[in-house]
Amino acid sequence: MGLACYLRAKNTMHERLKQLRLSANLSQAELAERIGKGGYNEKIIESIETGNRNIGLNLLEDWAKGCGYDLSIEFVKK
Repeated sequence: MGLACYLRAKNTMHERLKQLRLSANLSQAELAERIGKGGYNEKIIESIETGNRNIGLNLLEDWAKGCGYDLSIEFVKK
């Protein structure tokens, strides 16, 4: 994967995470409380949503659950 493709995917992921939180009508602090592990707080949630911090698969799953969703990853052939 080229750098440009990686950066587009990273930006899209962070934007989608914010949209997911907003669709669940949660503040950053509320989501951090629902995730409830790893010392996450609203500043960390903000840094993830703005693309300044990476997110691992475990936190991605916790984020989805905290917003009331199940995580599903799909690979789509170009």
